[in-house]
Amino acid sequence: MPHSSSSSSPVSTISNLRIRALILWSSKNYAIAAFVFLLLFSLTLFSHLDSRSRSHSRYPSHPRSTLVPLTLLRNANRTRALCLDGSAPGYHFQSGFGSGSRNWLLHIEALHLSRISSNINVDFFNWNKVKIRYCDGASFAGHPESESRSELLFRGQVIWEATMDELLSIGLSKAKQVVLS
Repeated sequence: MPHSSSSSSPVSTISNLRIRALILWSSKNYAIAAFVFLLLFSLTLFSHLDSRSRSHSRYPSHPRSTLVPLTLLRNANRTRALCLDGSAPGYHFQSGFGSGSRNWLLHIEALHLSRISSNINVDFFNWNKVKIRYCDGASFAGHPESESRSELLFRGQVIWEATMDELLSIGLSKAKQVVLS
């Protein structure tokens, strides 16, 4: 019997079934993926709204930006308070507000100050916060009597004293409480 063009071979039928199964399987996967996406989106939205409602507690968040810029010591060259490589040392300062405006939290290169909010730390969220950058290579202890011809400067004690002088001039001298860590 001659082969007719309307009939299909068993191989093409199996191929068509595989393609059809693949298409159906993909549609099922798309449906599952869409459901999971909507579920995750809903949970994310719910947790965001929940965290926003919790942040309006009796401890308000800091009104300023959460990024704290680096402030270089103003008199670093005059006081010879220079980092190991000869650059000016610095600190990050975030001013306090409200009842915390006369309280100071001083950290030596240990605390990430970008986000201390009221719902994380109710004790210090509104204090003045300072992160003193470590750059002298001698734990703020170096104070050379005479400097060698080395390119490295170990002037940690000088940096510490100059930093404290500057912080005292911008309000630390009026502090009610100070925590150093």
